[in-house]
Amino acid sequence: MSILCCHRFLLYLPVLPHPLVPQKRTIILTDLPEYATSSFISSIVYGGNLEQIRLDRFGCKAWIRFLDPAACQKFYENSDNGLVYGKENNGKEKIVWVDLGKDVNVIGGNLREQIARGCTRSVKVVPVEEDFTKMALETFAARGRRSVEGLEEGRSSPNNKRTVIFRFTEIEHAVQFHGTLKSDADWEQCNINYVDDP
Repeated sequence: MSILCCHRFLLYLPVLPHPLVPQKRTIILTDLPEYATSSFISSIVYGGNLEQIRLDRFGCKAWIRFLDPAACQKFYENSDNGLVYGKENNGKEKIVWVDLGKDVNVIGGNLREQIARGCTRSVKVVPVEEDFTKMALETFAARGRRSVEGLEEGRSSPNNKRTVIFRFTEIEHAVQFHGTLKSDADWEQCNINYVDDP
């Protein structure tokens, strides 16, 4: 941990594991099925938390940006022969092709702070009132043009409280939503935390 002295006050700044050297963090997926959604993409991408999922439905293409350059590189190395996601009726494998983005991606100040705070694209809330429908929760999460990937519902143990994980296509949208919940008196009795990508 580094220490910065300013006006006789000591400010403790976290030392992050990632240097400010721009590195490749983007994966490009091509030959996606026409029905592909950000949830489908999340189901086939693995190995680390993502900053962003951007989907071009018309081009059957997506851009995936990892938070960690090393995780991005490892995913690429493990899947450069493509990702099998099913089979045709004739038994032929259905494959999504994986490429490493050519451009490097700077980890700016805001994102570095979010990484240090443990922010992810997923916000877990416990307990959630039973009378909120899934559609109502999705609509609430999408306010302010936030892009919601989906909701995952469950029960906490041992008290069987309703648990909801809100997943967004961008970490920035999750951070905004987390802040909205934390500042809303209706949600002050809830535990609100970030969780890793599935």
